[in-house]
Amino acid sequence: MRLFITGFIAALLLKSCSPVEQTPYYDKGEEVFNLVWDKYRIHHHKLFSEYYPSTFAPDLTYFQEGSREAQEVSFLWPFSGLFSSTNILMEFDPDRYQPYLDSMVIAVEMYYDSLRKPPGYQAYPVHLDYSDRYYDDNGL
Repeated sequence: MRLFITGFIAALLLKSCSPVEQTPYYDKGEEVFNLVWDKYRIHHHKLFSEYYPSTFAPDLTYFQEGSREAQEVSFLWPFSGLFSSTNILMEFDPDRYQPYLDSMVIAVEMYYDSLRKPPGYQAYPVHLDYSDRYYDDNGL
């Protein structure tokens, strides 16, 4: 959840800027974006943690079947906030942010479940666990 909030804050700050004019919000948004990549990135998975520090594993209480301990990497929904901020930064400096976007595209494909019918994105990376698939995750 914290990953989503910080990624979403970065996206909001960046979206408040015009692509031709970088305001003070741009600097703040870029700062938050860089902090997320620095603090939340789990390099061996090429994904992100939902929490910082990544060793912090609170109980997640938003599941219908009861609470669970936080997973090693984020669910798809929190990941989407960071993906949005990456897309916005591409408007300002495509050459600089293309590697970030490429990484995000590769990462989001780790959530794609082609075995079940119909194929779609599941809530957690396929290679790490079997999980539910949600309409809103697939709408992203």
